[in-house]
Amino acid sequence: MASGDGLLVRVRPRFGRLTRDQLLALCDAAETYGSGLIELTSRANLQLRGVSEASWPGLMEALVEHGLVAADPEAERRPQLLLAPDWRAGDATNQVGRLLEARINELPALPAKWGLAIDAGAAPLLSEASADLRIERAASDALLVRADGRARGTPVDSPTAAVELLIRLAHWFVASGGIHAGRMRRHEAPLPPWAPASTPPASTLPIRAGQPMALGRHPTGRVLGLPFGRASAATLRALIGAESVDAGSVSAVRVTPWRRLLVEGVPTSETFQEQVPPGLVESEGDPRLAMQACPGAPH
Repeated sequence: MASGDGLLVRVRPRFGRLTRDQLLALCDAAETYGSGLIELTSRANLQLRGVSEASWPGLMEALVEHGLVAADPEAERRPQLLLAPDWRAGDATNQVGRLLEARINELPALPAKWGLAIDAGAAPLLSEASADLRIERAASDALLVRADGRARGTPVDSPTAAVELLIRLAHWFVASGGIHAGRMRRHEAPLPPWAPASTPPASTLPIRAGQPMALGRHPTGRVLGLPFGRASAATLRALIGAESVDAGSVSAVRVTPWRRLLVEGVPTSETFQEQVPPGLVESEGDPRLAMQACPGAPH
């Protein structure tokens, strides 16, 4: 997409997670083919800025090589799967993500901005994130499939049933004229009788449902904020300790829709433990987590 400082290229990490090697490759690509600036969007995408028409083909080759972009353009046009960033291997969110990924080609052709939120923890984290169909958890602990814009959803008894109902609702959206509305929230047709909106999602956590993950230490590692939702490639290299002797303790980085990154593991060096790497924030009161600011041209 063209912007004031060149082409804007979006990357949708699989399950919202980049391995250490993938993040380093992304940083190299941002500097080699763009301005070196990387943004984190409210849909948990990463954006590379300052790409030119001449550098774009090389960038695509690099991104495909490292599994950051699908080689098949049609795969990139499928709705994004947005997973709650605190998922763990084998939990319900991860299971649903794998099942839905395997059946993603069963979805109909949908509007470009459509998204699917998989948010099956104790209470929803992604309530405020952009999505059209959501798989959440009810207070009864049952999985719930909810159409965006409806306060309640339909309970199901397994991850497989949740994926089945979600695919069926996507087809209903198209068949009932939803393409003209563009998004599920704007689609006013009543839900079909086989998907009654009967059950609200759970909201039992101490934090308000939909609230961003807290900055600072996390059971998986550490959550750090990006000022204005962006960072330089050099900053992200420092984040994972690319030059550090204990860098191997950082295995991956997860993206979120809240201008925050979840680092899986952290270097054990005293400097990293005691100080936020330059260019990142760990204060919830930092106004740069909420401010909108154009990077300018030519950045």
